[in-house]
Amino acid sequence: MSITALQQRLHKLLNDRFLRNIGWLGSAQLANRVLRLCATIIVARLLLPEDYGLAALVLASHEFIQMFCRQGTGPRLVQARDDELPQLAQTAYWLNWIQCGGLFLLQCLIALP
Repeated sequence: MSITALQQRLHKLLNDRFLRNIGWLGSAQLANRVLRLCATIIVARLLLPEDYGLAALVLASHEFIQMFCRQGTGPRLVQARDDELPQLAQTAYWLNWIQCGGLFLLQCLIALP
């Protein structure tokens, strides 16, 4: 494959909106991981080992509970037909409030000494 053909193929790929968006999404995910790693290293240096362990436990439980908040409603709303979208959006709104409120209360109960 010649360099000119490779350049043309690369130019065509970069002009594709879908691939460009995937590239941005991948770059954002990579930057997020790197920044979280840097923040973890900095916090580990600043805190005592016991405090760092407690913070790690809190963040891990928070991420676990957030996993339940992100389940299901988003993809269903994206796939909805135009005629059913208002009803689904209203249902998803209240379902998210109830679900996240319940998980918040659960976190508060777990955090009690």
